[in-house]
Order: sequence, then C-alpha cells, then structure tokens
Amino acid sequence: MRNIPKADARFDLFGRQQLDGVLNGCLDGSDREIRHCPIDASVDQKLVSPHSGDRGTVLRFCKISSFVPPQKKSNTVIMVGVAAAADSKSIVIIGHGLKIADSFELSAGIRISPDFPKLDLSATVEGCSHFSDYAAALHGSEIATFAIHIEHQEGGQSLAAKGWNSLWLFHLLSVACQSPCFPLYSVSDGKQPLFSAASPNPFLRPLTNLHAAKEDELRWAQRYSVAFDKLIKVPEFGAAMRCFGGAHLLPQQDVQIMLLWAGIEGLLSVDAELSRRLALYTALLLNASPDEKVTYFNQVKKAYAIRSRAVHGSGVKKAKLDEGVSSASKILSGLLARCVELGRVPSPAELDRLAVSPIIE
Repeated sequence: MRNIPKADARFDLFGRQQLDGVLNGCLDGSDREIRHCPIDASVDQKLVSPHSGDRGTVLRFCKISSFVPPQKKSNTVIMVGVAAAADSKSIVIIGHGLKIADSFELSAGIRISPDFPKLDLSATVEGCSHFSDYAAALHGSEIATFAIHIEHQEGGQSLAAKGWNSLWLFHLLSVACQSPCFPLYSVSDGKQPLFSAASPNPFLRPLTNLHAAKEDELRWAQRYSVAFDKLIKVPEFGAAMRCFGGAHLLPQQDVQIMLLWAGIEGLLSVDAELSRRLALYTALLLNASPDEKVTYFNQVKKAYAIRSRAVHGSGVKKAKLDEGVSSASKILSGLLARCVELGRVPSPAELDRLAVSPIIE
C-alpha cells in the first residue's frame, strides 16, 4: 500500500481479527504484554482489545518494519487498531451512530465532536499499511457521523496507547445514549497522517436511525467512565456489552433479537425461556417507582414473547421484528447502564432476596 517507514517512525497498537473470532496479538519480539487499562495509562501497563473475548487478548506495540505475523494462518485477516507517528500529537477516531451538536470533553485530552477531517485519497493511500485500513477509511468517510479526538503531548507510543483505550468509549457512549455507535477508522496527525481500521468490519452497515446525543447523556458517560472501565473486565458484563454492539451489525432482525436477548440472559445469569424471571430481574433493577416497575415488567414479558417467536421461526412480520429489536436493545442498554451506576453486576441471589423482601399488608 505504501513504502515502509524507518523503524522508529510509526507505532501501531492493534490486534488481528480472524474468521474464527480469535483475536491474536501482533508480535515484535518483545515481552511486553498489553491489556486494558485506564485511558491515560502509560505504555508499560496492560490493555485489552474492545473486540476480544472475555479473558482479554495479548497485544503488543509493533514497529511496522519489525512486524512478524503469527504462525497460525487464515485466509481472511483484518487488522484492528490505532497508529501514531513519532511526531503525532493527536489521533481522531471517526465513528458512526450518533449525532453530536457541539464538542464535549469526555476526559482530559479526549473530546467527542461533530467535526472530523476530510478524507484526502492520496494521503490515505500513503498512510495505510493494509488494504483493510484503506477500505475502512474509504467506506467510513461516507457514513461518518461524529468523531472522538485524542491528544497526548508525548505523542508516539503514549498517544497510540491512549488512542487504543479510547476505542472503549464507543461502548460507553452506546450505554450512555442507549443507542449503538461504532468506531470506523482512526487517523493521526503529523507530517504523514497514519490511518488504521478501528473495527473488525471495514464495511459497516449504516444504521437506519441515528441518535442525537443529549448533553446529560454525555455527562453520564463522563461521570461513569471509571466505573465502566472496571465493569468491562467482569465476564458477564463484557459479554453482554459485545452482544449489544454486535447485534446491531447484523442484517437479519431475528438474529439481532436472539443476540440481544443472549446478552440480557447472560448478564442476569438466567437460563433461556424463563421469561417471568427475566422480566422480574429487569424490573427490580429499574430505578423507578413500584407502579413503573410493574409496567416495565409487563413490557419486558411482551418483548420476550417476540424473541421466542423469532427464535422458533413463527413467521414474525417485519413491523413486529422492528419492535423486537428496538425493545430488546433498550432493555439491554438500560441494564448495562444500571450496572454501571451500581458499580457491579447484581447476582441472581441478590435479586431473589430483593424480590421476596417486600411485605404484603
């Protein structure tokens, strides 16, 4: 795609997404394992990929000239990550799904904005190291709706680490707005802008409805960022979060409904088909009055009935499938948001005790 720069010119932090769903680290021969950490962490701390499995994925900083691919071969390999040059001081991650009215600071050196750089095709070709990067930038520029801007005065590896961790903000914003949003590609500044695909799917299907983010939703994301960082490492929460994000990438609505409910069932540790318990646990977690909880309980049961019909292939009409996707999406994002506010995922035993604690007079 372009000439390989000298060894110290480019810092990449990325994973390798393969058809079997395994995300492998890119190796540069060093022993530094990097997993998830706070956004402002140093490069020596550990990071986890937002696209990885429950246990996290080993990733490593890789200078592009010393890249050694993993031994396992795959016909389809997509690089997902963030790149920064030695002279880079900022990275922009272009996203899709939200409409932002004004620039808003999410944390120090990180802001969400309606503005993003225009794509220069010749500069894009020079700044991409893989075809998937170019495809993501080309397609992403057509469907982009907002961007996250990241700044770090040290630049280089420190900036790349901060940019990589910022990919988690798209999950956080999805929960805050209770509407899906996705990263598309990233671009760093500097003498030679560097581009990287920020999603394992470079040809993302645009959402039908874009959510206009409200200021109170962005403030919620700002307030609960630390709690979210901790919860995303909890297997039940992390799996449910990926179910929410992944479901909206699927073209078939019945499969979307199945995946969303899989996230709900997994988050609440409830076996499939137990609609009453799912509705009860969901209503108990709702921060509302008793009457509102009763109403929500019935709404969840109704939504689960659509899920059951979709799973069993009962010939559900499109309008009902639309309703099923929308209701399941709101239920799951609401549950994820409530867990973030509580700072934990309540256990079934805790919810059972809460269910039987009121006294009928």
